[in-house]
Amino acid sequence: MYKLLYQNKILILLGILTTVFFIYKITIKKEKKVNFSDSSELSSIIIESKSKNTSSILPDPRKRIKNIHNDIRYLQHLTNNKNDEQIKLITKYNQEPEDYFMELCKEKKIFFDKDKVTNLVDYLEKLSKSIKNKYKIPRPYILAKKLDVNINNLAKPSSFSYPSGKVFKSKMLSHYFSYIDPRYDYEFQQITKDIELACLYSGINTPFDIRGSLLLAQKIMEK
Repeated sequence: MYKLLYQNKILILLGILTTVFFIYKITIKKEKKVNFSDSSELSSIIIESKSKNTSSILPDPRKRIKNIHNDIRYLQHLTNNKNDEQIKLITKYNQEPEDYFMELCKEKKIFFDKDKVTNLVDYLEKLSKSIKNKYKIPRPYILAKKLDVNINNLAKPSSFSYPSGKVFKSKMLSHYFSYIDPRYDYEFQQITKDIELACLYSGINTPFDIRGSLLLAQKIMEK
């Protein structure tokens, strides 16, 4: 009887070990699908969305023409009544978002893998461009002419407007660098907020563009 119980215990133990092994293999298989360099990094999280129709999570601007027209009129008031502080903000953030994050890291002596950041930025830019090319929404200054509205824009980018590539990239980078060093989460998030305002004050994006970028970043982070 004791011998039988002993044999049963061995069989049960083998069964448990076999189950654990299969679960482990399945988990490893899933991780390989999303692995970029380190599965805990933000870069691996966003790579997972490559196979999915990312743009489908965004509101279609072509179905919200009235909202965009209202945004253009809002920009007319905003860009034609800029104060000195707003102009300073525009001037301060006239480079690519990654430059400001790297500058802060240098100032705070935060170590990061430059190659990973370069690869992440490259992916974010490609994703943003693909969505812009899908919707093909012109920049505010072009739409303003059609509406006979005067926007005092300080730049005339040739790319499409929706979603805002700068804001999208900045929001994703703020998450990435906050993960690397959570002590400076506020500073990283503030860079994104300042870039949002700079894009509005300069007239290169509408509030609808900004909201689309933030929504896209949020949805990718949730995957």
